Amino acid sequence: MKNKILIIVSIILLVSCKVDIQKKKAIVGNKQENVSYSITKNDSLLIEKLVRKVYEWNEKNTTYYFNIGVKDQKGEKYIGIDWNIYKKNKKLLKNSGLFSDIFIDSYRKTLEQIDKKVKNKEYEYDWLIGEYPPFGTDTNEWCHCQDVPNNHYWNNIEIKDIKVTGDKTVSLTWNWGKSNNWSSVFNYPIKVKKEDNTWKVTYLDGFDKKYY
Repeated sequence: MKNKILIIVSIILLVSCKVDIQKKKAIVGNKQENVSYSITKNDSLLIEKLVRKVYEWNEKNTTYYFNIGVKDQKGEKYIGIDWNIYKKNKKLLKNSGLFSDIFIDSYRKTLEQIDKKVKNKEYEYDWLIGEYPPFGTDTNEWCHCQDVPNNHYWNNIEIKDIKVTGDKTVSLTWNWGKSNNWSSVFNYPIKVKKEDNTWKVTYLDGFDKKYY
């Protein structure tokens, strides 16, 4: 009888331990899935301010970021990326103080992909001078648009879908603002990260390698 009781008690303890372990695993799993970092209302305001500042800065510092090629001897087409222009663009982005090194590194990797594909003739057609390149979306990479609603559109930008995706990293989308009917069909994805107490851009959808 004592042996039976001992066996029953042992089984109960084993089951209890197993349940506890499963609970602990579930808790650990949840901690991994649910990011411990959260943003404050002030963070949200700073992120909105950053996005607006980025687009104001871009309008005042307009340049080509992807259509930057080295010409062939005949001057008919581009045969690769002009890395001297990239260096100027990198300096421009860096000096703005608005973009993380993560963004700049990603930008370079996209250019490396373009350079490789052009040299290996992987695109559907040649990168002809004066024509649309065989990569990209045929739109402005900063907004996936060919035009903007007004000359100071950044003042009306509305931030949507803010979501913490990692430690001090936030994804979001922006549109043209409530007062503009363009916004109903437009959302542009961005990611930002807090570095040394300053929010900086780490991702712009139009710079993503998937388009190149």
